[in-house]
Amino acid sequence: MADAPVTVAGADGLLLAGGRSSRFGTDKRFARLEGEGLARIALDKLRAVVGRGAIHVATGRTARALPGLEEVPALADAVADSGPLGGIVAGLRRTRTGILVLACDVPRVRTETLRTVLETGEGGEHPVAARCSGRWEPLIAYYPRSASNRLEAALRDGDRALHRLLDELDAIPVEVSDPSELANVNTPEDLAALAKVSKEDTE
Repeated sequence: MADAPVTVAGADGLLLAGGRSSRFGTDKRFARLEGEGLARIALDKLRAVVGRGAIHVATGRTARALPGLEEVPALADAVADSGPLGGIVAGLRRTRTGILVLACDVPRVRTETLRTVLETGEGGEHPVAARCSGRWEPLIAYYPRSASNRLEAALRDGDRALHRLLDELDAIPVEVSDPSELANVNTPEDLAALAKVSKEDTE
């Protein structure tokens, strides 16, 4: 199910894999779609785009190596229990330019979409994020280093609404026409639905 590699030299990547999977029932990072774990699917897509750039994985309250992904340096969230924003801020603290962010629970995002997000944002001053039907997907996005101060302030203030922060930072959208590309896996039923879509795509 992987797309062809489309590398962009010099970019950094951040895999967000710190959620509690409360609605999934088990650790969804290792739930399998077409025989591959969700975290591995996301990591492979990030790696295909960022090429030689550094990749980190944000693992939540503590930095801990994920089984099967031990080769990727782990980061603790900048503030414990602060949601995706805490992971993004932690990632921005370790990059000179910016980070391409991908959550582990959107397995159908196309590598080409990630490449477009990164190429649109790289070298610029504004975040870039996927958007479908007028709704941002802030966890398929590029955050430049220049956004750090505002995101750090939001984290301190407890303002974790990334959709609103993207609007405030004049983010640039990458429009996605197929809603299933941005579908989140929150429950086993979500995963089963995506598996069905993937099967239909290959028939």
